[in-house]
Amino acid sequence: MSHLPIFRLCAAAVAIAASFASPRVFATAQIGGVVSLTTGQGGGTCNVSAVVPLTTLQDSFSLSAMTPSLPDCTAIAAGAVHASAALRDVGLRVSSSGSPGNASAQVALNDTYIITPPPGTPTGMIAMPVSFTLEGDVAPGSMMGFGPFLSYDFGITDTNSGFSSATAFSATGQITAIGHTSLTFNGVVSFLNLNQASFPMRATLSMTMLTNQLLLGSVDFYNTGVSYISLPPGFTATTSSGLPVNFAPVPEPATSMLWLTGLMLGGWVVRRRAARQPR
Repeated sequence: MSHLPIFRLCAAAVAIAASFASPRVFATAQIGGVVSLTTGQGGGTCNVSAVVPLTTLQDSFSLSAMTPSLPDCTAIAAGAVHASAALRDVGLRVSSSGSPGNASAQVALNDTYIITPPPGTPTGMIAMPVSFTLEGDVAPGSMMGFGPFLSYDFGITDTNSGFSSATAFSATGQITAIGHTSLTFNGVVSFLNLNQASFPMRATLSMTMLTNQLLLGSVDFYNTGVSYISLPPGFTATTSSGLPVNFAPVPEPATSMLWLTGLMLGGWVVRRRAARQPR
């Protein structure tokens, strides 16, 4: 949806401004979400909403809601969202059954990670691979009131250098198909290192997911929106509140199998060569 990129740019601008303010102002990540559910003809008795403002200062949160089981509530709707700054992830799921039903949810995470290089690292721009992964399911028969099943907007920016193509990477899109979705977005961001404790390396992270007006079925991307920064050897990172961040991604099964196959093949070659050696 068109407002998602605008939301990310505004959030990044807020994070940049906060990074130059007092440490007390920039204490923790801005994390929040909304779950809004409506079912049946029972007026307000069948409407449920749960809100944590998207600008709430916290390191992590989870939020869930479900419509009540009442005679006038002729459908059942449920929703849940969560986010964690240290785990670098956001998640969202909603479901609606019966008629009429309506389920919406949104989650957002905005934080600035402090990246610390090892002593002796030269000053200047340091390029680091970055990526986002998104995986989830839209159940067969699911129907939206309008728009896509899921809108997402992810971004990583060098807080100290602005929004040029070399210092920012983003992935924005929509899930419109029923079934399983697995996406990976890869890029490279250059971060400015001045070797100054008063002006450390900073990476602004922004992640937003939105499902609006699911009438029937389910949309489940609850454990799937994850961000990565491949730190050079010896580099460390913390959230804005000081929590350690482990940016090492879990190896993909295909990659692990390829590595294991290569190791086994290497051992076989060594044994063959040893067998051919004269005794």
